[in-house]
Amino acid sequence: MAVNTPKASVLVVDDSLVMRNLQKAALEKAGYSVTVAKGGPEALEKVGLENGDSPPFELVLLDNMMPDMKGLEVLEKIRGVHSGVELPVIMVTANDESEDIVSAFKLQANDYVTKPIDF
Repeated sequence: MAVNTPKASVLVVDDSLVMRNLQKAALEKAGYSVTVAKGGPEALEKVGLENGDSPPFELVLLDNMMPDMKGLEVLEKIRGVHSGVELPVIMVTANDESEDIVSAFKLQANDYVTKPIDF
């Protein structure tokens, strides 16, 4: 009997409960293990930047426009510890301003997609 193991572990970071739930449901349906965070500080805690160990996730889907801490700040802190190969980060945001897109790539985001995501 085959064991049904998740494809990968994904952290979804978004201040919108609706967006978190939509992304979580779509990813879980596709076989991924999903953890959610409602903001930057919670995301950084879950990634565990202090210990220097391997990241607990294979991918982070990160909203940029959040009230407590902007996604670009979170990305910068993650990149201070984990490279884009160690922990890919895809910016997922409603903001399609070219300035923010360029900033995200300068901070080594692996990709930048706009909401709503077409899974």
